[in-house]
Amino acid sequence: MTGPETSKTEVPAYKYWAFISYSHRDKKWGDWLHRAIETYKVPNRMVGRASGDGKIPTRLFPVFRDRDELPTSGDLGANIAEALAASRCLVVICSPHAAASRWVNEEILAFKRLGREGRILCLIVDGEPNASDKPGSGSAECFPEALRFKVGPDGKLSVERAEPIAADARPGQDGKDNARLKVLAGLLGVGFDELKRRDLERRRRERAWVAAGALAMAGALAGIWIFQERAKQRALEEKNLELSRQLSDAFVFRSDAVLRENRVAEAMLYLAAAREHAWSPGIQAAEIAMPGAMATFRGSLRGHAAAVRCVAFSADGNILASASDDDAVKLWDPASGREIRTMAGEGGGVASLAFSPDGRLLAGAGYDRTVKLWEPDSGRKIRSLAGHNNAVLAVAFSPDGRLLASGGMDGTVKIWDSGSGREIATYAGGEEWIQSIAFSPDGKLLASGSTDSTVKLREAESGREIRTLAGHNGYIQAVVFSPDGKSLATAGGDRIVKLWDTGSGRELRKLEGHAQQVWSVAFSPDGKFLASASADHAVKFWDPGSGRETQTLGGHADGVQSIAISPDGKLLASASDDRTVKLWDLGPVNGPGPLHGHDGRVMCVAFSPDGKLLASASSDKTVRLWESLSERGTRTLAGHDDEVMSVAFSPHGEFLASASLDKTVKLWDPASGRELRTLTGHQDGVLSVAFSPDGKRLASASQDHSIKLWDPASGHELGALKGHTKIVRTVAFSPDGKLLASASADHTIKLWDPASGRELRTLVGHQETVHAVAFSADGDLLVSASDDKTIKLWDPASGREVRTLKGHIRWVWSVAFSPDGKLVASASHDNTVRLWASDSESALYTLDFPESWVMSLAFSPNGQLLAGAGYDHTVKLLGVGLPRSREAAERLSGLELNGYISAPVGAEREKELLRLFPLPHAP
Repeated sequence: MTGPETSKTEVPAYKYWAFISYSHRDKKWGDWLHRAIETYKVPNRMVGRASGDGKIPTRLFPVFRDRDELPTSGDLGANIAEALAASRCLVVICSPHAAASRWVNEEILAFKRLGREGRILCLIVDGEPNASDKPGSGSAECFPEALRFKVGPDGKLSVERAEPIAADARPGQDGKDNARLKVLAGLLGVGFDELKRRDLERRRRERAWVAAGALAMAGALAGIWIFQERAKQRALEEKNLELSRQLSDAFVFRSDAVLRENRVAEAMLYLAAAREHAWSPGIQAAEIAMPGAMATFRGSLRGHAAAVRCVAFSADGNILASASDDDAVKLWDPASGREIRTMAGEGGGVASLAFSPDGRLLAGAGYDRTVKLWEPDSGRKIRSLAGHNNAVLAVAFSPDGRLLASGGMDGTVKIWDSGSGREIATYAGGEEWIQSIAFSPDGKLLASGSTDSTVKLREAESGREIRTLAGHNGYIQAVVFSPDGKSLATAGGDRIVKLWDTGSGRELRKLEGHAQQVWSVAFSPDGKFLASASADHAVKFWDPGSGRETQTLGGHADGVQSIAISPDGKLLASASDDRTVKLWDLGPVNGPGPLHGHDGRVMCVAFSPDGKLLASASSDKTVRLWESLSERGTRTLAGHDDEVMSVAFSPHGEFLASASLDKTVKLWDPASGRELRTLTGHQDGVLSVAFSPDGKRLASASQDHSIKLWDPASGHELGALKGHTKIVRTVAFSPDGKLLASASADHTIKLWDPASGRELRTLVGHQETVHAVAFSADGDLLVSASDDKTIKLWDPASGREVRTLKGHIRWVWSVAFSPDGKLVASASHDNTVRLWASDSESALYTLDFPESWVMSLAFSPNGQLLAGAGYDHTVKLLGVGLPRSREAAERLSGLELNGYISAPVGAEREKELLRLFPLPHAP
C-alpha cells in the first residue's frame, strides 16, 4: 500500500495527522485504530526523513476521532468541518454500517471537496468493496458512495469511479496487523514493504533483547539453550523466506506462461500475486518484459451469460452497447464500467449493433429476421422492422442518420427510413449470406460483405452496383471504410485483412498475422491505425500506410467477435466468446509516443513534478512542452540562439530552466510559455541545469569547465564551483539538497557542498568521459554513465564504488533512477535502452531502437512512463508501470486467485499452489 498523493506546493501546517471517520456501530474498530496510530513508534531510521508532509516524526500524534472529541453542546457541523480541514489524511473504517451512514458519507465528501481526494485511506473491516455493483451477489457493500466515485468540478459526486487506497483487516485478507501497517505506511508516505521489514526487524530486536536478559539471568546453560532456540527460529524464518521466494518465482513463471498465450489479464494478476511474497529479480524482469498490451488493459465488463457477439459506441462515446447469445443487449458507461441497463433481444439474440449519429436510436440485427430499434436513453423498444426472410446479421446507419441498411442470411441488403421504419429498397447482395455492411463517411457508397468471398460497392441512394471486390479465399466477415473514405478494409475466413482503393477497386495491401479467421475490423477516428479481431483470441493493430503490424493485445480466453473504437480514439472495446467485453486504453497505441514536432535531434527530456507536462530540449534551438503527453496542444519556447542541451523543472513546477550552447540559461513560466529571465556568465556552452530540492538554487554545468549556482527567483549568480579540468557534462542535486554531483570529461565525478561551494570528494573509476549522474530517491546511491560503456553505482556518503553495470557495447549517454529507486534506466549509443535492478548487476530488459539512439532519459513522477530524447528528432515514451497490488490487479482483470495468496507462508494452500504451478526444472 503506497501513501496518499501529496501536494507539490508548500506543505500546510496541519493540527491532526489523521481524521478517523466511522459508524458508531464500529466504535470498537475506531478505538483500536486510534490507539494503533497514536501509540505507534516510527522506526528510528525513518525519523527525520523528508516526506510530502515535511520530515517524518517520531509518532503520528494527534489523531482526530469524530463523535469522541466533539463537545456535546458545540456546533457539530462546524467542528467536523474544522477538524477535517486541520487533518492531513482521512482514514475511513469501511463496513456495511459505514456504507449506510450519512455522516460518514458526508465527511468523505467534505474532505474530497478540500481537494484532498488522494489523501484518503480505507480500512475494510466487514462487507465487500463495490458489492453494490453486483446486485444479487449476497455481499454487503462496505464502501460509502462518496468513496466509490470521484468529485466533479461542481463539488458533487460524478459518475467517474474512484479507486480507494485500502487496507483489509478481514480474516483471510491482510489481517489486522498488516492492515495496521498499511494504514501507517499510507500516513507516513512510505512503502508498506519497507515498514513491514522495519517492523519485523524491531520484533526480532525485541526478541533478541528478551533473550539477552534471560541469558544474563540463567547463566551459561540457559545461554546455550537460548542460542539453540534462536538458531531454530532463524532456520524457521529462513525456511519460510525460501518458501516465499519459491512462491514468488512460481507466480512469475505462471505469469510468463499465460502471457505467452496472450492472456494478459491473468498474467497481470499472477505478477501482482508474486509481489505479495519475497522479492526476487524475476518480478522486476517480468514487470518490464511484459508487452505494451499490459499498459493498455483498462478492465473487463462482466454480465453476459453467453458469447458476446458485438459492441458499438454511441456517437458521443458516453455509452457502449453489447449484444450476446444470451438474448440480452446491455448498455454500459465506458468511463466507470457500470452497467446502465439491459434490453431483451426478444428471441434468438442480436448479431450486430449500430447507434444512429445523433445517439437517439440503437439498431440491432436480430436472428429472429427483424431489425430492432431501441431508444438508448430509456431502453424502450420503438419498433421492429420486418422484411428479411432469414436471420439479420448486419446493420449500419448512414452518416446523416436518415437511412438504415441491413443485411442477412437471405442474401439481400435492405434500406430503411430510420425515422418511419419504412422499407425503401431491397438489393441482392450476393449469392450467399450478407455478414457485414458499411456506409462510406460521405454517405455516397454502401459496402456489403458476403459469404461468397466478395464485397460489393454500390451507390447508397440508387442501389446501383459500382463494382465487386474479389480476392479473399474465404467468407467476408467484416467491412469498414477509412475515415477519409479513400480505402476499404475487409476481413474474413482466410485470416487476412485486405485494404482496397474505393475509387478504383484496386487491392492496396494485404495484412497477414492472425492465426485464425478475422471477425471484425475498425479504423481509428484519425485513420492512423487499423484494428482487427480474430478467433485466435487476439486484437492486432496495423499501420494502414505500410501494412506493418504494430501491436497485439491478448487477454480474452476465447475468440474475439467484435471490436469498436470510441469516437475520441481513446478506448477500444472488444467482445468475445468468453462472455466478456474488455476495454483497452489506446494511448500506448495511438500515442502519445513517439512525439513529433522538433526539427532537430532531441537532447534532453524532463517531466513536471505533477507529471502533466513533459519538456524536451532540441538542437533546433527550442524547448517544447507537451501537454498530457499529446502531440496536440504543445507549446514551443523559442529564444535561444544555439542548441538547447538541457531542461529542468523547479520542484514546485513554477519555473522551467533551459541550458544552451549560446552560453546562457533561460528561465520560463511553464504555464504561459513566457520567458522570465536570462542568466549569463558562462564563457562557453551550458550543457546541464538542475534545481535544488527546495527550489532556492539552480546549478548549471558548462563547457568552460565550471559550475555556477544561481538564485532562480532573482537571477543573481550565487557562486562558481571550479575543480574539473575539462568540460562539465551534468549536474544533479541529492534529494536532501546537501550534495551536488557533477560529471565531467576529465573522467571524474565530484561531490560538492552547494551551501559553501566546497569540494567534498572526487569519485574516480571511469576510464572515459562521464556523461550523466543521478541520485536515487533516498539519496543512498549515485549512478553514473560513461563513454567507457559502463554504468557505476556509488555510495555518495563514503565515495565508495558499489558496483559496475556492464552490457552496453558503446558509450552510455544517460542514466535515471525510477521514483522508487528499484530501477536504473540507461541509454547508449548502441541504440538500446537498458533497464537494471539497482541492487544487482543484472540487466532486466533491453529495448532496441534501430532507427536512432536515445540521448536522455526521464521517469514520470508516478513511475509509469519512461521518456527518451531521440536523435531522430522524436520523443519516445515507454510504459513501464503495472498495478502494484493483487487487489488492484483483480479489479482490473475481473479475475480472482481463489484465496491462495492470502494464506500464511507455509500453509497447506500455498503448498498446493506449488503443486499446481511447479517451478521449471533444468533438463
